[in-house]
Amino acid sequence: PYSVEHRILLSNGQVKIVFEKGKVEADSRGKPIRMFGIVQDITDKKQIESEMKMLSNAIDESINSIFITDLSGAIIYVNQAFESLTGYLKEDIINQHSRILSSGNTPAETYRELWEIITEGITWRGELQNRNKQGDIFWVNCTILPIRNEIGEVFKFMSIQEDISIKYLAERESQYLSTHDPLTGLLNRKHFISLIEKRLFSTTQAALISIDIDDFNYVNEKYGSSTGDDILKTAAASLMESTAGQFGDQIILARIGEN
Repeated sequence: PYSVEHRILLSNGQVKIVFEKGKVEADSRGKPIRMFGIVQDITDKKQIESEMKMLSNAIDESINSIFITDLSGAIIYVNQAFESLTGYLKEDIINQHSRILSSGNTPAETYRELWEIITEGITWRGELQNRNKQGDIFWVNCTILPIRNEIGEVFKFMSIQEDISIKYLAERESQYLSTHDPLTGLLNRKHFISLIEKRLFSTTQAALISIDIDDFNYVNEKYGSSTGDDILKTAAASLMESTAGQFGDQIILARIGEN
């Protein structure tokens, strides 16, 4: 008996891939007298296998972190980018639940909504805060795709995660600097004025206290601006510490001028 896969050329010039299985029958002297068997066209099957291999290679080499879970959330596949981003090697993470990546800071409601959506066979997109193996926080732009079997049932999930940590931190820093003084951490002049204007048009009673540092220019000239900066930071820290927890959001601390 024999079995083999090979190509055949049809009369119209088309190439097909076939699976051939047969048996040679011999006479009493061992001389082959006939051969019988089957020939099956497997061209479509080979095409699908080729496409699946190409897709698998694309996933393995993707610059985005990709992992696949079963219906319970247990991880069954990760690509190389996942290992680089999270610090978890394939052998460490397989069969672990995907919650191992959670930072603990994402609201539980977000995860409930996520699971409700993907278990209904709908793609979920959003941003998540995760934690790597070393305990460091990172942010990802995440797409979770339900994977269906041959009868249309969802039986796996694929998560594609783009690391946006640098972009996220830059945006957060930009937003912070738009309202805060970078040296002291107090509100800056522009944001302080906008808050005061809102208070002026409210019925809330308020007091305005201006604090100045005597001879600050002398300190800068004699000891240098770095010493002056240290004094400003110390004064700001002292103000924040002395008012923390006493007035809640009723008190506004800001740096208005140079000193």
